[in-house]
Amino acid sequence: MNSPSRKVRSRLTSCSRPRPHPSPFMSVLGALALAFCIGWTRASFAACPPPTIDGNIEDLKTYASCVEAAAEGCGMVRTDPEKDVCKFDQLIRPCATTISCPGGGGEYFRNGFDLTAAVLAYNKASHELFLGYRVAGVIGDSDGDGTPGPGIPCPAGANIVDGAGISGSTESYEWFIDTNCDGTPDITVSATGSPSNPTVLVTDSNGNAIVGAAGMGR
Repeated sequence: MNSPSRKVRSRLTSCSRPRPHPSPFMSVLGALALAFCIGWTRASFAACPPPTIDGNIEDLKTYASCVEAAAEGCGMVRTDPEKDVCKFDQLIRPCATTISCPGGGGEYFRNGFDLTAAVLAYNKASHELFLGYRVAGVIGDSDGDGTPGPGIPCPAGANIVDGAGISGSTESYEWFIDTNCDGTPDITVSATGSPSNPTVLVTDSNGNAIVGAAGMGR
């Protein structure tokens, strides 16, 4: 299975460079939000109403565009075509019916790790960083059965293990944030557990929790 780990890359003017990475492999919407300080401060008139963390990233898109335009922080909205995460190993058998990948070669099945949109918004005054994902399938669905875990009975021979929710041992949704543009992630934000109430971790480049950083997601 090809991983979309580098599908969305963007260098932001006056911003750090985020690298979203859903691993391994809705139309449910997925959004993560986290608040922590990375040292920027500036007075703000709060012209941009912050988004609601409810799993719908449309207001997050609006907020990201607003903070960028109003110079209240940094914003990024990126899209990516679906059906470009393809498998080439015939021994990998999902629950879902596969189709030929539009780009040629390999097979595709709708799943929760085919990233179609990524959104980032950072407010310099409040030190809040909002992150959002949208995927082609259901968040946490590795085997293509349309559920975030063991769901409907799969066809005989299906062999992709899909743990409950976002199973930390085999699944994760991650953002790698490079704060000094040296090509190495300085901050990693990850979400595991229940898609409706995930555990959000914020760690440094050594994998240690960043003191004072707190996150929530839906």
